[in-house]
Amino acid sequence: MGEAMNLIITAIVFSVVFVGTGFGLKHAGAAETELGQTTWRLTHLGERAVDSEALLEFDLVEKRFAGSGGCNRIFGGIEASGATIKFTGVGSTRMACLADGVMENEAAFIAALQKATSFRIADGKLKLMNGRRVLAKFKAADAETETATSDLEAKKWMLASIKGTAVRELEEAAFLVFDREKASAGGNSGCNAFGGSYESKRSTIRIFDMVSTMRACIEDDRMDIERGLLGGLQGANRFEIRDGQLHLFNGETELLVFTGTGK
Repeated sequence: MGEAMNLIITAIVFSVVFVGTGFGLKHAGAAETELGQTTWRLTHLGERAVDSEALLEFDLVEKRFAGSGGCNRIFGGIEASGATIKFTGVGSTRMACLADGVMENEAAFIAALQKATSFRIADGKLKLMNGRRVLAKFKAADAETETATSDLEAKKWMLASIKGTAVRELEEAAFLVFDREKASAGGNSGCNAFGGSYESKRSTIRIFDMVSTMRACIEDDRMDIERGLLGGLQGANRFEIRDGQLHLFNGETELLVFTGTGK
Protein backbone atom coordinates (compact mmCIF):
# COMPACT_ATOMS: atom_id res chain seq x y z
CA MET A 1 0.00 0.00 0.00
CA GLY A 2 2.81 2.40 0.89
CA GLU A 3 4.71 1.56 -2.32
CA ALA A 4 1.60 2.15 -4.46
CA MET A 5 1.00 5.50 -2.77
CA ASN A 6 4.61 6.51 -3.43
CA LEU A 7 4.20 5.69 -7.13
CA ILE A 8 1.05 7.83 -7.32
CA ILE A 9 2.76 10.77 -5.61
CA THR A 10 5.79 10.44 -7.91
CA ALA A 11 3.52 10.44 -10.97
CA ILE A 12 1.67 13.56 -9.76
CA VAL A 13 4.93 15.42 -9.06
CA PHE A 14 6.29 14.45 -12.48
CA SER A 15 3.13 15.73 -14.18
CA VAL A 16 3.23 19.05 -12.34
CA VAL A 17 6.90 19.59 -13.22
CA PHE A 18 6.31 18.62 -16.85
CA VAL A 19 3.39 21.01 -17.27
CA GLY A 20 5.07 23.78 -15.29
CA THR A 21 8.22 23.84 -17.41
CA GLY A 22 6.18 24.74 -20.48
CA PHE A 23 3.97 27.33 -18.82
CA GLY A 24 4.25 30.78 -20.43
CA LEU A 25 6.82 29.65 -23.02
CA LYS A 26 6.27 29.26 -26.75
CA HIS A 27 6.42 25.88 -28.45
CA ALA A 28 9.65 25.76 -30.47
CA GLY A 29 7.84 26.11 -33.81
CA ALA A 30 5.68 28.96 -32.53
CA ALA A 31 8.73 30.71 -31.10
CA GLU A 32 10.50 30.57 -34.46
CA THR A 33 7.43 32.04 -36.14
CA GLU A 34 7.19 34.88 -33.62
CA LEU A 35 10.93 35.49 -33.88
CA GLY A 36 10.55 36.20 -37.61
CA GLN A 37 7.30 38.16 -37.44
CA THR A 38 8.26 40.70 -34.80
CA THR A 39 10.51 43.74 -34.60
CA TRP A 40 12.53 43.41 -31.39
CA ARG A 41 13.67 46.49 -29.44
CA LEU A 42 16.70 46.06 -27.14
CA THR A 43 15.92 46.67 -23.46
CA HIS A 44 18.80 45.00 -21.57
CA LEU A 45 22.40 43.99 -22.13
CA GLY A 46 22.82 41.10 -19.72
CA GLU A 47 20.78 42.23 -16.74
CA ARG A 48 21.61 45.91 -17.27
CA ALA A 49 18.74 48.03 -18.59
CA VAL A 50 19.70 50.20 -21.57
CA ASP A 51 17.98 53.15 -23.22
CA SER A 52 18.84 52.40 -26.84
CA GLU A 53 17.48 52.62 -30.38
CA ALA A 54 18.92 49.16 -31.08
CA LEU A 55 16.54 46.70 -32.71
CA LEU A 56 16.49 43.46 -34.69
CA GLU A 57 14.35 42.02 -37.46
CA PHE A 58 14.70 38.45 -38.74
CA ASP A 59 14.02 36.93 -42.16
CA LEU A 60 14.06 33.21 -41.44
CA VAL A 61 13.28 32.28 -45.05
CA GLU A 62 16.32 34.15 -46.40
CA LYS A 63 18.27 33.29 -43.21
CA ARG A 64 19.35 36.85 -42.51
CA PHE A 65 18.80 39.60 -39.98
CA ALA A 66 19.01 43.38 -40.05
CA GLY A 67 18.44 46.22 -37.65
CA SER A 68 20.20 48.94 -35.74
CA GLY A 69 22.92 48.78 -33.13
CA GLY A 70 21.75 52.09 -31.71
CA CYS A 71 23.98 54.08 -34.06
CA ASN A 72 24.84 51.98 -37.10
CA ARG A 73 22.83 49.62 -39.26
CA ILE A 74 23.72 46.00 -38.49
CA PHE A 75 23.16 42.93 -40.65
CA GLY A 76 24.25 39.36 -41.22
CA GLY A 77 23.14 35.74 -41.44
CA ILE A 78 20.94 33.82 -39.03
CA GLU A 79 20.43 30.14 -38.30
CA ALA A 80 17.51 29.30 -36.00
CA SER A 81 16.09 25.89 -35.24
CA GLY A 82 13.97 24.99 -32.24
CA ALA A 83 15.46 27.07 -29.43
CA THR A 84 18.95 27.32 -30.93
CA ILE A 85 20.23 30.39 -32.76
CA LYS A 86 23.46 31.43 -34.44
CA PHE A 87 24.37 34.82 -35.90
CA THR A 88 26.89 34.68 -38.75
CA GLY A 89 28.83 37.30 -40.70
CA VAL A 90 27.71 40.10 -38.39
CA GLY A 91 28.52 43.44 -40.01
CA SER A 92 27.65 47.11 -39.59
CA THR A 93 28.02 50.52 -41.15
CA ARG A 94 30.80 52.75 -39.83
CA MET A 95 29.11 55.90 -38.55
CA ALA A 96 30.33 57.41 -35.27
CA CYS A 97 27.74 58.61 -32.74
CA LEU A 98 29.02 60.92 -30.01
CA ALA A 99 26.20 60.66 -27.45
CA ASP A 100 27.34 59.16 -24.15
CA GLY A 101 27.37 55.37 -24.08
CA VAL A 102 25.94 54.82 -27.58
CA MET A 103 29.05 53.31 -29.18
CA GLU A 104 29.87 51.27 -26.06
CA ASN A 105 26.36 49.81 -25.97
CA GLU A 106 26.49 49.07 -29.69
CA ALA A 107 29.79 47.20 -29.35
CA ALA A 108 28.40 45.18 -26.42
CA PHE A 109 25.22 44.45 -28.40
CA ILE A 110 27.14 43.13 -31.42
CA ALA A 111 29.34 41.02 -29.12
CA ALA A 112 26.19 39.54 -27.53
CA LEU A 113 24.85 38.55 -30.96
CA GLN A 114 28.10 36.81 -31.81
CA LYS A 115 28.02 34.81 -28.55
CA ALA A 116 24.34 33.81 -28.62
CA THR A 117 23.58 30.10 -28.90
CA SER A 118 19.89 29.95 -27.91
CA PHE A 119 16.81 32.10 -27.56
CA ARG A 120 13.61 32.15 -25.56
CA ILE A 121 10.35 34.02 -26.19
CA ALA A 122 7.72 34.53 -23.49
CA ASP A 123 5.04 37.20 -22.99
CA GLY A 124 6.19 39.25 -25.97
CA LYS A 125 9.80 39.34 -24.80
CA LEU A 126 12.90 37.80 -26.37
CA LYS A 127 16.03 36.65 -24.58
CA LEU A 128 19.29 35.77 -26.32
CA MET A 129 21.36 33.35 -24.27
CA ASN A 130 24.63 31.46 -24.08
CA GLY A 131 23.95 28.40 -21.98
CA ARG A 132 22.11 29.74 -18.93
CA ARG A 133 23.64 33.20 -19.27
CA VAL A 134 21.29 35.92 -20.57
CA LEU A 135 23.17 38.10 -23.06
CA ALA A 136 20.43 40.48 -24.19
CA LYS A 137 16.72 41.09 -23.70
CA PHE A 138 14.21 42.62 -26.10
CA LYS A 139 10.55 43.60 -26.22
CA ALA A 140 8.21 43.42 -29.19
CA ALA A 141 8.21 46.79 -30.93
CA ASP A 142 5.47 46.38 -33.55
CA ALA A 143 3.50 49.33 -32.19
CA GLU A 144 6.57 51.54 -32.60
CA THR A 145 7.23 50.35 -36.15
CA GLU A 146 3.59 50.94 -37.08
CA THR A 147 4.14 54.53 -35.99
CA ALA A 148 7.22 54.67 -38.22
CA THR A 149 5.16 53.33 -41.11
CA SER A 150 2.54 56.01 -40.50
CA ASP A 151 5.31 58.63 -40.66
CA LEU A 152 5.70 57.83 -44.37
CA GLU A 153 2.38 59.56 -45.03
CA ALA A 154 2.99 62.44 -42.63
CA LYS A 155 5.48 64.36 -44.79
CA LYS A 156 6.35 65.45 -48.29
CA TRP A 157 9.74 63.88 -49.05
CA MET A 158 12.17 66.01 -51.06
CA LEU A 159 14.86 64.08 -52.95
CA ALA A 160 18.28 64.70 -51.39
CA SER A 161 20.58 62.02 -52.82
CA ILE A 162 20.76 59.03 -55.15
CA LYS A 163 23.13 56.21 -54.18
CA GLY A 164 25.11 58.56 -51.96
CA THR A 165 25.41 61.39 -54.51
CA ALA A 166 23.67 64.64 -53.56
CA VAL A 167 21.05 65.85 -56.01
CA ARG A 168 21.53 69.44 -57.13
CA GLU A 169 18.76 71.95 -56.50
CA LEU A 170 16.27 71.68 -59.37
CA GLU A 171 14.03 74.40 -60.77
CA GLU A 172 11.12 72.01 -60.13
CA ALA A 173 12.11 70.04 -57.03
CA ALA A 174 11.86 66.25 -57.10
CA PHE A 175 9.63 64.87 -54.34
CA LEU A 176 7.64 61.86 -53.14
CA VAL A 177 4.40 61.59 -51.15
CA PHE A 178 2.45 58.61 -49.81
CA ASP A 179 -1.32 58.20 -49.41
CA ARG A 180 -2.23 55.33 -47.08
CA GLU A 181 -5.96 55.32 -47.88
CA LYS A 182 -5.28 54.96 -51.61
CA ALA A 183 -2.14 52.84 -51.05
CA SER A 184 -0.44 55.15 -53.54
CA ALA A 185 2.99 56.73 -53.86
CA GLY A 186 3.77 59.50 -56.30
CA GLY A 187 5.29 62.89 -56.92
CA ASN A 188 7.54 64.63 -59.39
CA SER A 189 10.98 63.67 -60.67
CA GLY A 190 12.00 67.23 -61.47
CA CYS A 191 10.87 66.62 -65.02
CA ASN A 192 7.79 64.37 -65.01
CA ALA A 193 4.94 63.60 -62.65
CA PHE A 194 4.81 59.95 -61.59
CA GLY A 195 2.66 57.66 -59.50
CA GLY A 196 2.18 54.06 -58.45
CA SER A 197 1.14 51.76 -55.62
CA TYR A 198 2.95 50.83 -52.44
CA GLU A 199 2.81 48.27 -49.63
CA SER A 200 4.54 48.69 -46.29
CA LYS A 201 4.80 46.54 -43.18
CA ARG A 202 7.14 47.21 -40.30
CA SER A 203 10.30 48.46 -42.05
CA THR A 204 9.66 46.76 -45.39
CA ILE A 205 8.32 48.58 -48.43
CA ARG A 206 7.42 47.79 -52.02
CA ILE A 207 6.65 50.44 -54.64
CA PHE A 208 5.24 49.09 -57.89
CA ASP A 209 3.08 49.68 -61.00
CA MET A 210 4.84 53.00 -61.61
CA VAL A 211 3.63 55.27 -64.44
CA SER A 212 4.77 58.78 -65.42
CA THR A 213 4.19 61.55 -67.89
CA MET A 214 6.45 61.51 -70.95
CA ARG A 215 8.04 64.95 -71.08
CA ALA A 216 11.68 64.98 -72.25
CA CYS A 217 14.03 67.28 -70.32
CA ILE A 218 17.18 67.06 -72.42
CA GLU A 219 18.68 70.47 -71.67
CA ASP A 220 20.43 69.26 -68.48
CA ASP A 221 20.81 66.19 -66.21
CA ARG A 222 17.17 65.94 -65.10
CA MET A 223 16.56 62.75 -67.10
CA ASP A 224 19.48 61.08 -65.28
CA ILE A 225 18.01 62.18 -61.95
CA GLU A 226 14.61 60.85 -63.00
CA ARG A 227 16.05 57.46 -63.97
CA GLY A 228 17.89 57.22 -60.66
CA LEU A 229 14.81 58.23 -58.67
CA LEU A 230 12.33 55.91 -60.39
CA GLY A 231 14.81 53.02 -60.46
CA GLY A 232 15.51 53.50 -56.75
CA LEU A 233 11.81 53.57 -55.88
CA GLN A 234 11.12 50.36 -57.75
CA GLY A 235 14.19 48.63 -56.32
CA ALA A 236 13.54 49.54 -52.67
CA ASN A 237 12.53 46.80 -50.22
CA ARG A 238 13.30 48.45 -46.87
CA PHE A 239 13.11 51.91 -45.33
CA GLU A 240 14.29 53.85 -42.31
CA ILE A 241 13.12 57.23 -41.03
CA ARG A 242 15.65 59.03 -38.85
CA ASP A 243 16.60 62.64 -38.15
CA GLY A 244 13.83 63.91 -40.42
CA GLN A 245 15.01 61.92 -43.43
CA LEU A 246 13.60 58.93 -45.31
CA HIS A 247 16.17 56.35 -46.43
CA LEU A 248 15.22 53.71 -48.99
CA PHE A 249 17.34 50.56 -49.24
CA ASN A 250 17.62 47.37 -51.22
CA GLY A 251 18.95 45.02 -48.55
CA GLU A 252 21.86 46.97 -47.07
CA THR A 253 22.43 49.16 -50.15
CA GLU A 254 21.14 52.70 -49.73
CA LEU A 255 19.33 53.77 -52.89
CA LEU A 256 17.66 57.09 -52.12
CA VAL A 257 17.51 59.69 -49.34
CA PHE A 258 14.73 62.24 -48.94
CA THR A 259 14.34 65.17 -46.54
CA GLY A 260 10.90 65.55 -44.94
CA THR A 261 8.88 68.77 -45.17
CA GLY A 262 5.27 69.62 -44.36
CA LYS A 263 2.70 68.51 -46.90
